[in-house]
Amino acid sequence: MCRRSTECAMASRVFFVYFCSAIPFPTFIRADCQSPKDVLMIPTFRYNLTEPIDERGVPDVTFINHNPLVLHDQRTAMYCVARDRAFELEIQNDFTPRTTKPFQDVSGSRDTRWRNGIAVVLSKDRSNDWTGIGVFHCRIRRPSIDLVIHTVKYDQFASMRPARQTTTVSKGDSVNLTFIVQTKLTSDVMWLRNGKYETMTPVSEVVDGKLVLNIPNVSPNSSGIYCPRPVDKTWLQGSCTKLIMRRCPAQMRGKDCKRRCPACSNGGVCHDDTGQCICPPGFMGTRCEIGCGPNTFGRFCTESCGKCGCRGFTFCLPDPYGCSCGTGFHGSLCEKECSSGFYGPNCGLRCGCVNGGTCEPFRGCVCLRNWTGRHCELPASGPAIMDLPNREVNAEASMQINCSATGDPPPLLNSFYLVHPSGSRLKPDTLWLHEPVKKATFWLRGAKISDDGIWRCLVNTPSRTAEKHFRVDFKVPPRPQKPPRLLERYSAALRLDLLGESHYGDGPVVGALLCVRQDEGKRNVCLDVHQANMSSFLLDDLEPLTNYSLRIKLRRPGMGGQGDFGPECVVQTDCPEPGIAPVHLDLTEKTRTSVLVSWKLPRPEPKAQGVVVRVWRPNEGRVIELIVPDTKATSHLVSELEPDYTYTAEVLLYNCGSRGPPSHPAAVLLGSPSPGAPRNVLLQPINDTSLHLTWKPPSTYQGRITHYLCKWQQVGNSKNKRQKLVSSDQTSLVLGGLKASRKYEARVKAQAVRWGEWNLPAFAWTYSDSLPAAPTDVHIFNVTDTAASVAWRLSPDHWVSAIVLRYKVYGDATPREKVVVVDGPDGTVADARLVGLVPERPYLVEVVARNNVGDSSPNVIKELHTKPPLVVSTISMGLEGGEGSEAGGSRLLLVMLGSVAATCLTILLALLGFLCLRGSVLRRRRTFIYQPGSREDPVIQFSPGTLTLSRRPKPPSEPITYPLLDWQDIKFEDMIGEGNFGQVMKALVKKDGTKINVAIKMLKEFASEDDHRDFAGELEVLCKLGHHPNIINLIGACEHRGMTLYMENSSNMVHHIGCVTINHM
Repeated sequence: MCRRSTECAMASRVFFVYFCSAIPFPTFIRADCQSPKDVLMIPTFRYNLTEPIDERGVPDVTFINHNPLVLHDQRTAMYCVARDRAFELEIQNDFTPRTTKPFQDVSGSRDTRWRNGIAVVLSKDRSNDWTGIGVFHCRIRRPSIDLVIHTVKYDQFASMRPARQTTTVSKGDSVNLTFIVQTKLTSDVMWLRNGKYETMTPVSEVVDGKLVLNIPNVSPNSSGIYCPRPVDKTWLQGSCTKLIMRRCPAQMRGKDCKRRCPACSNGGVCHDDTGQCICPPGFMGTRCEIGCGPNTFGRFCTESCGKCGCRGFTFCLPDPYGCSCGTGFHGSLCEKECSSGFYGPNCGLRCGCVNGGTCEPFRGCVCLRNWTGRHCELPASGPAIMDLPNREVNAEASMQINCSATGDPPPLLNSFYLVHPSGSRLKPDTLWLHEPVKKATFWLRGAKISDDGIWRCLVNTPSRTAEKHFRVDFKVPPRPQKPPRLLERYSAALRLDLLGESHYGDGPVVGALLCVRQDEGKRNVCLDVHQANMSSFLLDDLEPLTNYSLRIKLRRPGMGGQGDFGPECVVQTDCPEPGIAPVHLDLTEKTRTSVLVSWKLPRPEPKAQGVVVRVWRPNEGRVIELIVPDTKATSHLVSELEPDYTYTAEVLLYNCGSRGPPSHPAAVLLGSPSPGAPRNVLLQPINDTSLHLTWKPPSTYQGRITHYLCKWQQVGNSKNKRQKLVSSDQTSLVLGGLKASRKYEARVKAQAVRWGEWNLPAFAWTYSDSLPAAPTDVHIFNVTDTAASVAWRLSPDHWVSAIVLRYKVYGDATPREKVVVVDGPDGTVADARLVGLVPERPYLVEVVARNNVGDSSPNVIKELHTKPPLVVSTISMGLEGGEGSEAGGSRLLLVMLGSVAATCLTILLALLGFLCLRGSVLRRRRTFIYQPGSREDPVIQFSPGTLTLSRRPKPPSEPITYPLLDWQDIKFEDMIGEGNFGQVMKALVKKDGTKINVAIKMLKEFASEDDHRDFAGELEVLCKLGHHPNIINLIGACEHRGMTLYMENSSNMVHHIGCVTINHM
């Protein structure tokens, strides 16, 4: 019972409507009875919310209509409460009864009793303002959400009021919208839907004080806000209700309405898009299976109605749930408690408890031990604790221990305990809900060595108790034994090793805190360093030639894993780095494997110790660095490079260990000239559509070949050119997709640094796919008694490998064959000669074309008649008669034999005389001293009618002498060359105890007299010229078995030998 008299009198403060159980009609109670915190109080902790805000789900928002019935001259309130602070909330009226009076502005103010909530207080003044009645909504906004929740407030003297503020149906259902008539109707009733005329109900159909609108087969056009009123009364006498239609059939959801809804319990409604169960006030869980008890609402029962409970509150949730009373209440004003055996929102659920369960109006059946289920019909299962892994805790650190368990019924917050190794029990700080798992969180603060050992998690439920052990290992954070180690020094940076060799405490080390101080008195700058960078950490943004104090803290895994500082060290940065870069960088190829890098330094010359030359190949990691310790140097040769690659270079200055900015890079391509044409290119047929192309690399190229380019086409058809690029290790290619019986040409060239030359085209025919055509224009010519020639012509459209000549004498059974290879219709062979024929015989000659398929048919057959044999006629000697003729023939034969014998004898004598004469001349000419006056020049004299040729004697001259060499001192090697009458041999000559390479010149065998004379003249000229560095000099001559030789010495250290054959006269 609420307090009466003065405690329930109206005050000037904000009023809240509350229905006490002993008061049949609503009255107002001021703040002394129920403060705003009592009516809608922010609850103390009950559950922590671990479910993230899912913008695709249904927002956790509740629109509370506190007393939908509006009394005269009294105020009424509405509240919109959201769990997420990011939601923007707004309460407005959709439409109110039509009146000429101005409407009161509906605006909400922030209510600080909730994390995110607003409140609106309205009034209805009959003489002035009607804003307090009508249809209102709470709008929830977020970048991806715009949601509206409706509720209705109506006048206490209205002609009718709705049986339910909202009605939810599925697509295709039929529904009755029912209103309770409070005053007798004298006229028909008009229905508006969303402010527009919908239908009319005759007054005669109002039966038993109920106005019913039947809507069969509900469709999307049927949903909306329905407001009926008698036609003879104003809208102030009417009221409204909302029809909500799920766009899917019952128990179905999803975009295509083909997925089944979960089994929502305790009056929950399945959302037709997400499939989420929207639970009524006072219930929670994925299927609304958990009853939270009285005075709670919200998705996770985190809000409370206050000390006086939720009587008189109408809760409106996002569609398709709509509005209902809180659990345990019903009635149009939600003022009535549930009757025995009923529970839930609007008291619409029947308990039906079995196995000794009792019905509670707020949660339903409360089961005895070992039973569970909505009606206590299922045996209860004991709690099952999830795996608890062993863990580590660092000294003086805090540790969070989570103990998760399942069970039916699920365990509550006071069911969890954590048992210390000493035996003491700890209670959980929070309970987290992850359906169907409950998780209790325990916090261990300021860990000590006594916390090391075996811990236990206990879960007690009415059915039984579960227990699980786990180990906690106490760890000491690490502390370094030595200061950071310097790896490299730069002008503005230091490269350090922070990992160290050893440390105190426990590992593993996963990071460090590096603290740096420049000078005494300045504050430390600390950097967090990950374990992956500790072995080589670059500390940059420092000043040159400056001392820095360094010390570190090591860190191990877990909270509080960072230890104390280790020893301190002082490190100095390097001298300043050069601030400018070399200019005018140029690369010049010197050889196939070396490049000259040249540069210039800007003026004035920078302060530096030398130059660093960096050379690399693009897209490769290896860099060649060369140090030139002289700033005066302007070039450097980089050798031992690989040819046929592009090299890039840059130059930079260095000073101590610091380096300046690099120059603009330059590039050069090393390599030899382009390769020659590939060798031994061969094109051979494989079948009627393929050819096999083979080749060998160029013989003269010494560089690196990267690719070969192959091109091929049909001869005479330049439109169908094809090509393919192959790798350098491939020296053959199959050319496919060709036409049968066609001639093709192919070429290949190599690619290195540059493209090489094409080879001469290689030709080949593809095999035919049909029999060849028979040869045409067959004719026979040059016929003799034993031979004849046959000619033919081939069709240009068929490949032919051979021509077969079949011939036989008339009447013979088996012909003879002669095969002539032609290689295609454009082959060079177009005729052939038949030999070994029989004189004066008739022959049949057939000319057949042959290819890979077979022989041509039919073929041309020609006749051939050989001629008679050749006859030698006998000459008669004038004797008549048979005997005379025989005698004459005998004498003729003797004459012929004698003539032949005389001729042979004459030739033999002439040959012997020539040989004797030639030997005599050679013997006369062989001498060591040449007499130049022994040769006479011919003189031609003219006289009338005659031409006289005579010799003019030359004036006598002195004999020419030359050095003599021993034949045993000459060792012949190879022939160097030969001329018209002489030949030159390479030899090794020993002269004056020294072996020298010489060229020996000598005459060829059977040289003429003039050749001997010219050879002797050449020897005379060399003797007269003497020695000179720019001519071939005479070394000497020798004689051996009638052969005279003289030696020559070249001026370029290569000695040539000349030998001349001289026959002594």
